[in-house]
Amino acid sequence: MSSSSETPKEPLAVYRREGNTLKRVPGDIRDPNRRYAFVADVGNNTNFYREFTFEEEAARDQEEEQWRRDAPAREAARAKELIDAEIIRASLRYENRFVAFVDILGWSQATINSLENPAGVERMGLVLHQFDAHAKFLKSMREIASNSCNPAFYGDLRLTHFSDCIVISSAPDVAGLRLLEDTLRNFTLRFASQGWLLRGGVTEGYIHHSDTAVYGPALVTAHLLESKKAVYPRIVLDPHLLSGVPTSTKIYARDGTVCGVLEHWRCDTDGYWYLNFLPPRQHMHPPEKATNIDIRILQEIRSTVEREIVRPAVDDRTIRIREKYLWMAKVFNEACAAEPQNGIEPINPG
Repeated sequence: MSSSSETPKEPLAVYRREGNTLKRVPGDIRDPNRRYAFVADVGNNTNFYREFTFEEEAARDQEEEQWRRDAPAREAARAKELIDAEIIRASLRYENRFVAFVDILGWSQATINSLENPAGVERMGLVLHQFDAHAKFLKSMREIASNSCNPAFYGDLRLTHFSDCIVISSAPDVAGLRLLEDTLRNFTLRFASQGWLLRGGVTEGYIHHSDTAVYGPALVTAHLLESKKAVYPRIVLDPHLLSGVPTSTKIYARDGTVCGVLEHWRCDTDGYWYLNFLPPRQHMHPPEKATNIDIRILQEIRSTVEREIVRPAVDDRTIRIREKYLWMAKVFNEACAAEPQNGIEPINPG
């Protein structure tokens, strides 16, 4: 047999409000037909019950009645939550898609420098605004597709961006590949014209890519291509795709004869094929002069490369940066040499 020396706890005191004061109920007896609030009086280190006033009783009655009336809506909302959760679980699967992982070169250093350079903050924000514009475009395209007789979104492009990383995926068909290439080319030119270089890798494989999450083995492969193989500011193609991805397309005249070729990918000196981003990508027979838009783009790229290539290379970081712009100068000069009728002077690497 054991005994306890603990003192039994006394029942809590019961108070009721009378006017502006609290008065203790004789015997601390609680009326079973009334509600009571538990009060922790920290200042006096004591706890007690306070009887509801008639106004509080009426308000609580209304709240409980409203709760009962809202029960069907709560049940419907809970059912919808369960359905939505099941839809999410069902969507968490891999799809075979074309996948591009792209890095904005120099972004981390620019972010550090922006602490003392307000203009740099604006410059970074403006270039990233392109993703918002493109996301709105994709959303409108999906809405148009969903309201049409063909609910499939042409190319099914999906885009995710965080800091200096860009992930773009598309359907594993010709439409998806061309849309992916055009999007990457558009970003490459727009970023380069504003002094930012892109480096990336493109592969095909399994990935989960939604508005809220992106992961999968194809993403890992694309990232490895970007970080280990691309080296220069180029977007390289997974060598395993060469047998199935057309690197160029023939251009036919109205009479059915071949009058030119459209280059999608170009082979570099190390054997890797990279996205052909410099205009004009079509090479006609006989040669035709590029459009005014293409000429303007080339001039913008030229100005950017010439400005950056003359910066002093004084340490490992600036030497690597200069090597990237030397590569840009090389491919720029190759593009201009292939279309001399455009009259674009080559870049002098110095």
